[in-house]
Amino acid sequence: MDYKSTILIVDDEEVGRENLEDMLVKQGYSLIFAADGPECLTKAAETPPDVILLDVMMPGMDGFEVCRRLRSHPLLAEVPIIMVTALDDRAARLTGIEAGADDFISKPLDRVELRARLQTITRLNRYRRLLSQRARFTWVTERADDAYLILNRQGEIQYANAQARSYLNLPQNDEPVNGNFLTIAQSQYRCAPPEAWETWPHLPDGPTHPLEMARDPQGARYLLRPETIIHESAWLQVDQMEAGNQMPDGYLVRLHDVTAQIIEERLQWTFHAQVSHKLKTPLTHLMGGVELLMNDAAHLTEEQKQSFLALVHQASNQLEQTLHSIFEYVESIDMTYPERGSCTIAKILSTITHIEQALAAVTISATLKNIRNPDQVSVAVSGRAMEMILGQLIENAQKFHPNHSPNLVIGIDQVPQGIRLQICDDGLTLPDGHLSKIWTPYYQAEKYFTGQVKGVGLGLSMVAAIILGVGGACRAYNRADETSDGEAGLVIELIIPAMPATGKSQSAGDQS
Repeated sequence: MDYKSTILIVDDEEVGRENLEDMLVKQGYSLIFAADGPECLTKAAETPPDVILLDVMMPGMDGFEVCRRLRSHPLLAEVPIIMVTALDDRAARLTGIEAGADDFISKPLDRVELRARLQTITRLNRYRRLLSQRARFTWVTERADDAYLILNRQGEIQYANAQARSYLNLPQNDEPVNGNFLTIAQSQYRCAPPEAWETWPHLPDGPTHPLEMARDPQGARYLLRPETIIHESAWLQVDQMEAGNQMPDGYLVRLHDVTAQIIEERLQWTFHAQVSHKLKTPLTHLMGGVELLMNDAAHLTEEQKQSFLALVHQASNQLEQTLHSIFEYVESIDMTYPERGSCTIAKILSTITHIEQALAAVTISATLKNIRNPDQVSVAVSGRAMEMILGQLIENAQKFHPNHSPNLVIGIDQVPQGIRLQICDDGLTLPDGHLSKIWTPYYQAEKYFTGQVKGVGLGLSMVAAIILGVGGACRAYNRADETSDGEAGLVIELIIPAMPATGKSQSAGDQS
């Protein structure tokens, strides 16, 4: 839609207002009228005009006083004012200039001159407004979390804020950007879904949610960067609209990072797939076995009854272990509170020994570094929490070891950040893409989520919840040195904040 400049005509004489209306009504302006100074101030505040044609000689509040008041108004101070006057003396014009007038036109009015002056001043005022709007737009977008671009009709980038330059690897520091947006985007991202991009830049019809694309691909547009060895996957939702006053012949484009949202939804899907399978399988065996024993016990041999009872017992144990894992993870959230106590290095060593004795097939070698008095150095995690952490990590090492008999090297070291706890196994390694995901709730290294891996995928999530909750850090990486069997193995590294050991908190933590 074409923009129409608004002109406010101020004249105390009706014939003067009608004369100006006759000169301008067919020139494409939007005209409003005021019969005196107070009405001018009211209407200008209600509808800020592009130009004010202000008569000087008015009773009560003359044009000079109106001009002064307009210039003192915060919203009207920059509106161009053309004073219409029969006065032709130098003193009157100086008074008008001092009051803030931008231009003068003398009565009787010359139709051609009036139109020429208005055309010039409205064009200049429009440019001034555009520059002001552009400055405000730039100020906002440069501080925004989302990426914003302005494209012309050919799709060439005319403006890109700092976030857009970062997403698209464009020159920084306001350097000129040359290139087509879609070409630049396609060199780094996949356009998903392809069908939605066929009509670019016209808006597609259809669903706007990423997970609905499989059912109906005519939805919102996304730029997808697939996961690589170097980068995690990334999803940018692309929203686009007419640029309006910023660029009448262009588009405003927003790139919104929805990666976290999509990952969260996929995790929920993973939870449903994993837990549904983990719970349904034992429940099916449990209920089927019980129903069979109740309804057909008279027709079963003793051997068959024992076989079904064993199946029911196994299913009950599996169901109990699954529920216990979920409850234990939920409980771990409460273990990060300071009042839960601390745990000494000596307590950690004794816990490791206890776990080694309980797991007969596991061999553990524990070493200390930079710690002289293990009974006087504590970590900001309770004894109960440390038992859960060490139990999960050591049991995981055994569960995923090819022979279920790992040789573990556990190193405890005092570092500037606190206490570093490393558990090195001699089992399998993980692809780089999995190493950063193993701390995610319900995540298991299964490609198709069949549920064949034992457990629910909450063990390492519980560890991360406790360690991160006290301000620590978690890291997993493959061993650089090969073992005697040729397997490199995995290293789990925890950084736990240290705290001075005190008798009260120490004993409370050790007993929790």
